[in-house]
Amino acid sequence: MENQQAIPTPISQPVQQQMPASSNINKLLVFIIILLIILGGSGWFMFLQSRQTVTPAVATSFVNPSPVNTLIPTVDVPTLAPTLVVTTQSWKHYANQGAGFSFDYPPTWTVKDVDENSVKPIGASATGPEGFMSVLWGSGFGGGPCPSKHIVIQTRSGNMDMCDSTDNGKEYMSGSNDGPTYQINGITFMFKATINPPFSANKALITKILNSVGTL
Repeated sequence: MENQQAIPTPISQPVQQQMPASSNINKLLVFIIILLIILGGSGWFMFLQSRQTVTPAVATSFVNPSPVNTLIPTVDVPTLAPTLVVTTQSWKHYANQGAGFSFDYPPTWTVKDVDENSVKPIGASATGPEGFMSVLWGSGFGGGPCPSKHIVIQTRSGNMDMCDSTDNGKEYMSGSNDGPTYQINGITFMFKATINPPFSANKALITKILNSVGTL
């Protein structure tokens, strides 16, 4: 028998099994679901943390305090008389050469000299609807201290210290005997005034006459 040629037996190769496509899709879906759960949990945790850090608003309630009876001390405040404007443009002028003094007065007033033979010291007087004013000069005025308050009248020749009082429905101003004497050129003068009501307006006018008193 002739030698038969050996036929080599074919070597079988291992067959790789391929995963079905549906299995890969399932794994991808599972991974996506897990990722979403993680992201959602993280987001919820951060949301809770942010709410805890917010300071809650505090409601403020206002309670009306019960009234308290407080005793307020009473303070007496002196009432200041309103400043009255007195026009002097049409006023007349009185001058006494012998005594060396002068003053202005309203045109409705009358001024006359006192007869030096009838009174000593000598002087002059002025009378008007608002009141009466007299002036004496020399010495021997007499009189006592102020019965009430002192006031100071500013004149062209210095300050005049006077007493201010009210009696029998009239107000009086007179040179004080217990205050500084009023002098012009070395001569002592004593002024007196009677003020008729209404006192505020008429006193302002007579004070304006006294303001104009001074040396020639």
